[in-house]
Amino acid sequence: MERRADLLVTADTRGHVYVFHIRQNRFSCLDKVGSAGTAAIVQGPRSIFVAFADSSIRCYDASKGTVVGVLREHRSPVRHMELNRELNELMSTSVDGVLVWDLKKLRRKRVLGSGPYGALQASYTPDGQAVVTHFKDGSFYVWSVGNFALLRSFTLPVAPALRPAQASFCLSPDGQLLVACGPSLPVLLVYSVIGGALRYGVGLPAAPSQLDVGVDAAAAAAAGAAAAAAAAAEAAAGAVALPPPGMEPRSAAAAALASKLPMAVGVQQAVFLPDSATVAAMLTDGSVAFVDVLAATFVGAVPYSFPERPDGSFSMDARAQHMALTANGKVFLYDLAGRATSVQPPRPLPRLPPTQLDDLAAAVAMEHLRRERQREAEQEQRAEEAAERRQEHPYATSAGDTGAHASDTQQPQDNRAAGPGPAPAADGRAARLAGGAVPGQQPGGERVAVARQQARVAGGR
Repeated sequence: MERRADLLVTADTRGHVYVFHIRQNRFSCLDKVGSAGTAAIVQGPRSIFVAFADSSIRCYDASKGTVVGVLREHRSPVRHMELNRELNELMSTSVDGVLVWDLKKLRRKRVLGSGPYGALQASYTPDGQAVVTHFKDGSFYVWSVGNFALLRSFTLPVAPALRPAQASFCLSPDGQLLVACGPSLPVLLVYSVIGGALRYGVGLPAAPSQLDVGVDAAAAAAAGAAAAAAAAAEAAAGAVALPPPGMEPRSAAAAALASKLPMAVGVQQAVFLPDSATVAAMLTDGSVAFVDVLAATFVGAVPYSFPERPDGSFSMDARAQHMALTANGKVFLYDLAGRATSVQPPRPLPRLPPTQLDDLAAAVAMEHLRRERQREAEQEQRAEEAAERRQEHPYATSAGDTGAHASDTQQPQDNRAAGPGPAPAADGRAARLAGGAVPGQQPGGERVAVARQQARVAGGR
């Protein structure tokens, strides 16, 4: 979405690029590439940059609807792009590295390495004087924009198992905070950019409220009862049974921490609001929650739009008054400024000091084990259902096998139906004497030979 919410750009899995002029209430198809879109960004009312799965970045002029240039330096699909409007630069991130482009000349300007594990995201600081890069091993590096000298680097001080679980991050507008998140992390990790250290973690809301749809109390109670009944049935079936006491790989503190956090919920994308305190986080359940990371409170959410859709994403304008949420071929537009009065009172969220990260790592590992066991139980259930269907219909095979089986069993029945008669000879002699034809041969020659033999016998007499 453009900074003033005038323009919205989408790229679908077919490579079709659409431009929505929101205030003019019209849209147009800008291009049809044939390769899935992976990222898009807008610069002003005219310049559009779209990345595709073929590792290319196409530059468009929205006013003319034409392609200005194509950038082809990446070897992997680009997953994230950032603009530096003061320096007129575009920074693109893929697994193979981070590239900085000169937008005036549409040429590569600088290359940042991908590290030993690959790069995930790179962003400019709000003042445009530094670049923060995030790698797959969970480390963060801060570089100077002028000469790209390394200023500092940091990562999680403890719980190394949680480091690669950080999939994305966002920077506060004042440049003081960095919030890291991931689909398997039930918390937002808050770092200090200046100090380069982890401050604390903020737990995610377990049941986000809806911003523009009132929730009926009776319906919520019924839904809770249904969920409890389903959980009880699942526990009775033993689908997600946990290890017996004494065999658990986590401590009592980790178990207590897991009971306070929504272990089944993570974050796909996070963006800071202009107040440098509130983070808009798109959860894996399809909702967008607003969390005050300074006060550790939950201040509201937008409704569930695309539940369990890993391809969902959202974008906001510079003042965070409008938001576009896209997934599954649909786009929802929200007026956040007009709905601010319907936000529920702040609700406190768990605050995790760095000393509890080891317990959090154990809880995350236990949740991963539970999901694996649930997946295995579902596979076993499907296999049992397939076996039961085969037992109920043991002769339900493929059409070719059924036809062959029918032809094999038909032959003895035909032989028995023929009744008494001469047994068929292997060399066809009985058939020749009877004046018949040998199977697989033409009968005309045999009949002529028999007629000639009969004529010779009659002449001899």
